[in-house]
Amino acid sequence: ADSFGYEDVVRILLSCYEKGAVAKPSVELLLRELRARGTKMGVATLSPTAVAHVCLSKTGLIDYFDFILGGEDYPEGKSSPRIFLDAAKKFGCAPTEMHLFEDSFYSIKTARELGIPVVGVADESKQKEREEIMENAIAFFEDGFSRRIK
Repeated sequence: ADSFGYEDVVRILLSCYEKGAVAKPSVELLLRELRARGTKMGVATLSPTAVAHVCLSKTGLIDYFDFILGGEDYPEGKSSPRIFLDAAKKFGCAPTEMHLFEDSFYSIKTARELGIPVVGVADESKQKEREEIMENAIAFFEDGFSRRIK
């Protein structure tokens, strides 16, 4: 029997994103505004770096970001603070001096423990976490609009 592993998943994801990827509504407008203000931006994802790079390239967003931290380097996931601490190092700041845009509650919980201000991001696949995300975020980004909640 053939085994199906991590490399197979990456290959399938790359194939899907190569055919097309779609950004969340108004995300490019937000990124353009942040870049115009001189904001440094990075991606800290549990997806493999290659997958993130293809996805961001296909959506035309890659050039907004200064770096990508990919999941292959963080097997412990975002329940560990290491990925966020590494992002702060890349930015050259303390964790409390950066903001995190995040759609997953466990990641938000870890970031908040470090004192990172978090903007919650709506995601259809995370509806069960929506209230917890909103309770732990300083703002919530949904359908291209942000609303201040704290």
